[in-house]
Amino acid sequence: MFMDRAFMNESLLALLSIVCLVSAQSYLLRLRYRDLALMVTACALIAMMKPTYLIVTAAIVGLFIERFGKAALFRPELWLAGVATIAFGALWFWHAQRLNEMTGLSFGLENKLLSREGLTWSDYPFILARRIVKDLLGPVGVVFGPVGLVTAVRATKQAELWGVLAFLVYLVVVAAGNFHHNYYQLPIVPIATILAGVGVVTAVRRVSERYQWSQNRMAAVGAGILWVAAVSTFARNVSAHNWYEIDDRRVRLCQDLKPFLTATDRVIFVNDPSPDMLFWLGRKGWLLNGAQSTLPNIHQV
Repeated sequence: MFMDRAFMNESLLALLSIVCLVSAQSYLLRLRYRDLALMVTACALIAMMKPTYLIVTAAIVGLFIERFGKAALFRPELWLAGVATIAFGALWFWHAQRLNEMTGLSFGLENKLLSREGLTWSDYPFILARRIVKDLLGPVGVVFGPVGLVTAVRATKQAELWGVLAFLVYLVVVAAGNFHHNYYQLPIVPIATILAGVGVVTAVRRVSERYQWSQNRMAAVGAGILWVAAVSTFARNVSAHNWYEIDDRRVRLCQDLKPFLTATDRVIFVNDPSPDMLFWLGRKGWLLNGAQSTLPNIHQV
């Protein structure tokens, strides 16, 4: 898998998002400060690694509103979490800016935000829908996720609703990143997993009430649905090019270039910010912009 052959922090970010939700819910049930500390720590780490995953904080706010009502917006715990998250995120990106000034390296955050190209292209919502269905939700999520969302809204659950709304806003604000990369839709996974689970339980329970199923039959159907989820996830994982939408022309170009390269050769691409060709060539190298592609710079690298 392309994604697994690079240093990606998406798995850790998804885990931290789940830690945020679990620790927040645990704190609201028991009011233990260690749960609050875990929630604040997880939020701060997300802010330092990739702030776009902070859409999970919308679900956390929803959990507090479920517990305390509108007074939750004035709870000191939420303000503490907000201040700590912003402070640690700001400190890291201040450090990142210093690294940029010293080395020229960029962390590529600002160029992933609002994009006229993505927002005005009529195929943008269809591209997103295809990726979310094919790469993230799978058959179980597609069928039972909406059931879970309807169930949550009817039960006046704020966390799930706020999480979905935050994701929709995120698709607009971070349009450039979502337009070009499949994995930018991964922040919906923690909320989507919850909704799919709620949808499975709700659907099985309603069908069992209608047809008077036994407990054993309900358990068997639920286990069958979970099996479908596991098998479909495995099948998607092992499929060829399971994340990136591959440009065959670039692949063929790399195949034509490989015979001219030795195992120790390094490659430079100019005005091509994507590392995919380095991956397909199996070589290390540099991606330079126009200003960096002078002969002195090339000789230096």
